[in-house]
Amino acid sequence: TDWVAMASGQIFTIAQRSNGSLWGFGNNQDGKLGSGDVEWDPNSCLYTFSTPRAVGAAGSAPWVIGGFAVGRRHTVALQTDGTLWSWGKGGQALGFSSDQLTPVQLGIGESWTLPIAAGDSHSLVSRADGTLWAIGTNSFGELGTDGGSTYEPVEVICGE
Repeated sequence: TDWVAMASGQIFTIAQRSNGSLWGFGNNQDGKLGSGDVEWDPNSCLYTFSTPRAVGAAGSAPWVIGGFAVGRRHTVALQTDGTLWSWGKGGQALGFSSDQLTPVQLGIGESWTLPIAAGDSHSLVSRADGTLWAIGTNSFGELGTDGGSTYEPVEVICGE
């Protein structure tokens, strides 16, 4: 196999092959794997897949190599057209109030770029113009903004 990037969250992993496809394995409760299926395993009492499952439609979406970040129970990822996508546990970090079992476009526009990062309940993303944007829970100032938690990306403005 030709795995080129990987990241782990709370008991799950997202990995990428050299063709750009994304694959998830481990616990899929809340749709963390992005595979579209959440199946209960009565033997383990878990939503678990020990073999990689394709993220989205056959894992073949044109994802940027290394252009994904895994939080505690969610993933954010960039497609080669500059759009931003997320899936997993619903909440501000995901940008949606309900769980998303497959990738759903986050924010507007097609100018998102690397680097991106995901934390416990928030995510940080960059735009091609060099600006930094945050989304998620802001209980401890982790968004770098004076505002509260948000379901929409907000720009991080540095005071100099």
